[in-house]
Amino acid sequence: MQFVAFNAKTFRNFFTRVDDKSDASDWYFTGKMIFRKNNFKEIKRSKKGRGVTLLKKIKEYIGINCYIPSDGYCFVKCVNNVLNEDYTREFHDFINSFSKSNRKGVMTSARISEFDEKFNTYFQIYMPKHRHFQPKRVSEELDWVFYLYKSHFCLIRRNNKTLGIKEIEDNYDENVWRTCRDDNAISQVSPLKLNVFPTIPDDCLYAWDCETYNENKAITYSCTLINLEKLRKMFNRINNLFPDLKPTDPIPEEFYNKVMTNIVEIFVEKMEKTKTNNGQNINFICSYQHEKSSLAAWGNSSSNLPMNLRKIEDVDIAKYTKDNWKPLRHEWEPYAKRDTLCLGACLIKYNQAMKEAVFQIISNNLTAPSLSLKGWYYLYHYDKEMVEEEWYETTRKVPKHTEKENVEKVYSHTHPFIRYFIRQSIKGGRVSANRKSFETNKMDEICNILKEFISQSDSDNIID
Repeated sequence: MQFVAFNAKTFRNFFTRVDDKSDASDWYFTGKMIFRKNNFKEIKRSKKGRGVTLLKKIKEYIGINCYIPSDGYCFVKCVNNVLNEDYTREFHDFINSFSKSNRKGVMTSARISEFDEKFNTYFQIYMPKHRHFQPKRVSEELDWVFYLYKSHFCLIRRNNKTLGIKEIEDNYDENVWRTCRDDNAISQVSPLKLNVFPTIPDDCLYAWDCETYNENKAITYSCTLINLEKLRKMFNRINNLFPDLKPTDPIPEEFYNKVMTNIVEIFVEKMEKTKTNNGQNINFICSYQHEKSSLAAWGNSSSNLPMNLRKIEDVDIAKYTKDNWKPLRHEWEPYAKRDTLCLGACLIKYNQAMKEAVFQIISNNLTAPSLSLKGWYYLYHYDKEMVEEEWYETTRKVPKHTEKENVEKVYSHTHPFIRYFIRQSIKGGRVSANRKSFETNKMDEICNILKEFISQSDSDNIID
C-alpha cells in the first residue's frame, strides 16, 4: 500500500476514518507513506510578450540554427540575444503604450515593424505558410529572424530556416506540471449562476451586411439592414395565406417585392457624423460564431430556405471598385439585399430551433458553446409550460418558465487556476496537475486478463 498526502491533517483524517470504520485487530498496514510538502507552485503568468501559457514552463535552448527563450518576455529575450543589449525596460514601455482596447501589454507579430521603427532595429518574422518575411523590406538583413512556434517567439537563422524550425520542434521543452500553491483551491467553490434573463426582444434584432471596394483597404460603399421581427411577421403572413406552400417553394412574387423594397433597408455611401449622442448600446454578434459554414450552405442545406430567399452565387462581387460601383448599382444592389435577406431568414430559423431546445436565442450569447451551457443550466433549473398570450390581434402560445424546487445546486470552482485546469481536462487527452509523473504497468495486467474473456479481432487494441 502506498499513501500520499500533502499535509499532516490529511494523514490524521485518513487514519481516524479507518479506525472508526473498521476493527483495528483485523488489519495491519504495510508499505510506505509519502509526505509531499510544498508540492504546489504558484503560477505567475506573464502578460508581456506571447508564448507563455498557463500550466507551462518553457526551458531555454541555444542551438546551432535556433534559439528558444524561456517562458515570460519571450520576444524581448530574443531581441537581447541578438543585439547583446538589454531592451527589457524599453520593451515594457512599448507594449504598455497601447490602449486596453488595442491589446495593451501584448506583443504581436504585426507590431514588429513598429518596434523596428521606434528602436531603429531590423527584425523580421518568418511566415512559413506563405514563405515570406514580415515586414517585407528592411534596410539591413539580420542573420536571425523570428519564428512563432506554439505562440512562443523563437529565433531561426535566415539562411537555414528549415533546419532551424526542425531543431525547434525537436528541442522545444515545456513542463506542463506546474500548479498552484494554494492547498485550499479545490475547496473554493460557489453555486453556479448564469444570467439567462432577459432575452432581447425580437424587434431589437437586426441582420446586416456590408459591401466594400475590392482594394487593400475594405472601404464600405453600402450597408443593408433588416429587422428580424418585421421579416418574421411577413413569413407568418405568407404561411397563413398559403398553407400548402412547401418550405423550398419560392415565396409569391408580390410578397418578395415587398420584402426587398420595404423591409430590407439599404444605406449607400458614408453618413455624416453627428455630434449628438443618442445613448444607444449596440451589441454586434458574428453569425460565424454559431454557424461555421458559408451563407450559401447555411441557407441551402441547413435552413432549407425558399429558392428566392437564398444567396445569389453567380455575381462577381470583386469587380466592383471605387470607380464603377455607382454606375453598376443596378447589378450589385439585388445581390446585397438578398444576402441580408438570406441571413435574416437563417437567423429566424436558428433562433426558433434554439428556443425550442434550450429556451435561448442567439442574442443571449456571443458564441454557440455559451448557448449550450446556458441552455443546459436553464433546462436543469426550470420547468416549461405553454400558455397563451395576446399577440397583435390574436393570441399565441408561448413558453412560461417556472423555477424548479429542491433542485440540487451545481457548484463551480472560483479559483482561476482550478477553473482553467477543468477546462483543459474536459477536452480530453493527458492533463496533469502534479510536478512528477507516476507510471504503472497495471494497465498491461488488466488488458491481459480481459483478453482471456473477450474475443479478439486481428487488432491487439482491445479498447475502442
